[in-house]
Amino acid sequence: MKAWLAILREKNVKLIYTISQPPILGGLLGTFGKLFKRTKHVYNIQDFNPEQAVAASYTKNSFLLKVALAVDKINCRYSDHVVVVGKDMGETLRKRFGNKNVPEFSVINNWTEEDEILPLKKENGVVRDFKQEHELDGKFIVMYSGNLGLYYDLENLIKLSKDFQHVEDMFFLFIGEGAKKKEMQDYVSSNNLTNVKFLPYQPLDFIKYSLNVADVHLVVNQKGIKGVSVPSKIYGVLAAGKPILGVLENGSEAHRLIEESGCGLVAEPQDYDQIRNVITEMYQLNEDERLKMGLCGRAYLEQHLKKETSINKYKELLTQLTS
Repeated sequence: MKAWLAILREKNVKLIYTISQPPILGGLLGTFGKLFKRTKHVYNIQDFNPEQAVAASYTKNSFLLKVALAVDKINCRYSDHVVVVGKDMGETLRKRFGNKNVPEFSVINNWTEEDEILPLKKENGVVRDFKQEHELDGKFIVMYSGNLGLYYDLENLIKLSKDFQHVEDMFFLFIGEGAKKKEMQDYVSSNNLTNVKFLPYQPLDFIKYSLNVADVHLVVNQKGIKGVSVPSKIYGVLAAGKPILGVLENGSEAHRLIEESGCGLVAEPQDYDQIRNVITEMYQLNEDERLKMGLCGRAYLEQHLKKETSINKYKELLTQLTS
């Protein structure tokens, strides 16, 4: 509501910049503002909706989905420029318009604070204390850090931990909150699993340490999310120089980043046998091999995905549109 009021109050507006949150309404705010203020609109699509809702089976109301898609296509069509955060999302935008009269768009990656999140050794005092506090010493830690929500298939991936219960030094650590957390916790409890722990979100200034606790990070998306959303957690993991175990569709942005950087191994969503095998393969690598893999990710980030690089792309775009 405050955003709508701000558009009504502000004068001499050269450009309105909106993101796709809340879904559909974020873009609609920009469309309304452009027409009402006779200005320009840049629409930043972080997640395509209703495509994301369809992939997660959030609703099956076909009429509602058609209306939502029609409205967001209008948002795209009436914007002066669309920004998407992955190359695969550019393909989704093209498909929305049947590759005809596609709105002007740019791909600008998201980023992390790479000067703050750095690779740390296991001997780092804070990392060591965290592991001791949570009884993780001597464990091979498979970590998921982020939203435990609807778009990641975590309620099924958690079941793989049962297959590794016999591996004494393997441990699954889930840090975060979300709609699927209770279901995941119930599974762990009902199966008396001792190789899984849940922790709440860590303080923002502590993430640089908690990310470095892992031996390998899970970066996952539900099947059908390719071209719809990019898991932003991948940038923090790359910055921390940790290897990635991706559960991602072939051709998705995160899959591309892992393949190009050589920073991890990837399995297809819902192929649980393959995912199980990839976990085993990552576990069987020696520590030096995993270290080298993770540092390849850090090097790739420094070359292609630095915060300054993306911000400069935004500066150039906004300057061009307002000059």
